[in-house]
Amino acid sequence: IPSRLLQQPQGSGSETMQDQDVIVVHAGLLPNVSLDDQDTRIMTTIRDLISIPDEVDGKDTKENIAKAWKGPELVIFGHDAKRGLQREEYAIGLDTGCVYGKQLTGITLPERKIV
Repeated sequence: IPSRLLQQPQGSGSETMQDQDVIVVHAGLLPNVSLDDQDTRIMTTIRDLISIPDEVDGKDTKENIAKAWKGPELVIFGHDAKRGLQREEYAIGLDTGCVYGKQLTGITLPERKIV
């Protein structure tokens, strides 16, 4: 994780998120881009990676971060209330629309228990 973005979790002694192989980010990360080279603007705004025109009806199909992220770190992100809770092997999207009057969702680690 770029040192400018790494913060010590409160009340956690010397343990850092790097020790957990977990990255918590507001919106997401670009796959195949090193953590040091991730753009802060992208990390705070991204929802979709690309739009792909559907061959059948021509409508755009958008690839989401959770399905595209292949690890090895677990990425936990939000900023995608439209898709709701997303659970993939290496990515968990927690935005379930609390800002729109729906439920607030969290996660406990290392169990990956959704609360």
